[in-house]
Amino acid sequence: MGGIILFIFYGSIIFFIFVSILRGVRLANAPLHVHWELYQGSSVYELTDWWTKTHDTLGEKVQSIVLDILFLKGFYQRNRGFWYFLYAFHVGL
Repeated sequence: MGGIILFIFYGSIIFFIFVSILRGVRLANAPLHVHWELYQGSSVYELTDWWTKTHDTLGEKVQSIVLDILFLKGFYQRNRGFWYFLYAFHVGL
């Protein structure tokens, strides 16, 4: 019985590492436009004229991160009806 548990434990770790490497290789070999579709809006440097625009300060970025982690601000703005259930679940954890 203990052998099966160890097999499942170590097998899942090896499977996770293998799949992560495989996914990384697939993403690295993908065309550049696919990178932008996967990480849409996640980087300032995606914009063609990023150096001409003003950027958030470190304090503004930290405040945004804290609001998003503690209050799930992104869900609140996009789908308020779902946010009530999700926030209750989040606070309950």
